[in-house]
Amino acid sequence: MNILMKASFPVISAMAMVLCAGQPAKADAAGDFLKQLEGNWRGRGQATIPGRKNAERITCQVTNIYEAASSELLVSGECASTQGKTPVKGRLSHTGNTVSGSLIDAYKGATVTKSVGSVSSLSLDVSSNFVDDATGNLTRTRQVVQLSDTGFSADFFTFDTRAQEFKPAGSLTFSAN
Repeated sequence: MNILMKASFPVISAMAMVLCAGQPAKADAAGDFLKQLEGNWRGRGQATIPGRKNAERITCQVTNIYEAASSELLVSGECASTQGKTPVKGRLSHTGNTVSGSLIDAYKGATVTKSVGSVSSLSLDVSSNFVDDATGNLTRTRQVVQLSDTGFSADFFTFDTRAQEFKPAGSLTFSAN
């Protein structure tokens, strides 16, 4: 299995989110937020690949399509590191302001068992659990996506069971392609 693909879910899928407390709820804040992610994007950043000490540079090219009829943002593209390129995909759906899915899905050989999050006018926060199909190991991730004037950022976290907290695993900044 490609190391980048295996690392993509915990790092990039941990893609996808800090809540802005105190802002009034909008009728369709989640749909409005996801619509703003639609388009062709180029992302750059870094991620710590499991089993390695130092963060590595990651670049991505993604196309996001918002489907209003199904209330979903569909993500497709490719990410690369020094270890090679790998295709990526994702799907974020919403009902009201409750969001599920991930900006970047789990790697092949992993099953998402839970995904839930919420959105405010400027940020999206999704927590997910997935099980490695081969080992049965559970990984908890968090994706924080925040809008900016020039695009959006995606910060990824994995849960450290020893420290009992989410630790940074990567960060990408996306701009229009």
